[in-house]
Amino acid sequence: MLRDRRHQYRLAIACAALGLAVVVGSARTNLRPGASEMSNDQPSRRDKAIRAVRRGANDVNAVQLDVSGNVTYVTLQGDFGSTLPTVIQDLGRFQGLAVRYGCLQHGADIDAICSLNALESLVLNDVRWPGVDGPGQGIVCDEFIPRLLELVSLEELQVCSRQLTGRTLGQLGALPRLRFLRVNDLESWAPEAASQVASIPSLVGFSACKVPLSDSSVVTLSQHKIFQELSFIETTITDVALPVLGSLPALTRLTIRGAPITSAGIKGLSDSRSLEWLDLIDCQKLDDDVIDALAKMPALHTVKLGADNKISDVAIQRLTRQKPNILIQHPASEHWHKYGWEGFRAH
Repeated sequence: MLRDRRHQYRLAIACAALGLAVVVGSARTNLRPGASEMSNDQPSRRDKAIRAVRRGANDVNAVQLDVSGNVTYVTLQGDFGSTLPTVIQDLGRFQGLAVRYGCLQHGADIDAICSLNALESLVLNDVRWPGVDGPGQGIVCDEFIPRLLELVSLEELQVCSRQLTGRTLGQLGALPRLRFLRVNDLESWAPEAASQVASIPSLVGFSACKVPLSDSSVVTLSQHKIFQELSFIETTITDVALPVLGSLPALTRLTIRGAPITSAGIKGLSDSRSLEWLDLIDCQKLDDDVIDALAKMPALHTVKLGADNKISDVAIQRLTRQKPNILIQHPASEHWHKYGWEGFRAH
């Protein structure tokens, strides 16, 4: 009797297990089309998008992958027509994007870019030249800036546009992680643009290249005391701006290229206790008197001077003696001969 009951009990458990297996198997069968779609169709679309991007840029490095094969950085170049939103969507999530040379043709292109909420780095080059790239009117302008607020992970932003004036840049303060802002090729710089930049609370780096930015703008920018890196290339700043920059307590890297600054002006930086890295290439008025100012900067360990100035070889050798641990980029320096332009950049 007991044996019969045990047999019935085991039979009941077996039937229950069989029923559960049938249910699970049915559920898995119902899931298979979706799983197949994710495992087969999506990679196929992604690979097609990768080929399209590399073909448009004529560069295999236009799409960079990590060791697991995930897309990390994308460079868009050329006219994708109406297909750009689809290409961006099919690439999946990635952290870095550079958009160059006439890619932005339609409003839908902007929508697609602003949907990439995983982006940490974005370069938008919307510079168009009349007679070369069409009418010369791009999409990226002051009214465009609020659209970028959807990119909540953004840490670095570079915008190149002849239409941008900077009057709405302060709205980028809503991006909690934005640390570096670079603006290039602006035809005009609004009177309020510098205060807009200075109002972005998380910003530690700012760069202006080929922007009509003046000494008064530098004074305004200096109200933002946490700047660690500043760069002014082919702007209109003069010696007047240098003492202001030298007073910034957290500034460690400073680039001033192609400006009419003098050795006397550099003395305005000599009181900086924080400046470690200084780029003064293409500042043609610099002469031997700049050496004493550079030697007085206690934290300075790297200076880029180039050859397009009036600094003599003898003066460079004197700086080497005064600061034996400094790296100097100048034809007269042994560091120049050892590393060259590209090698020096890495130090």
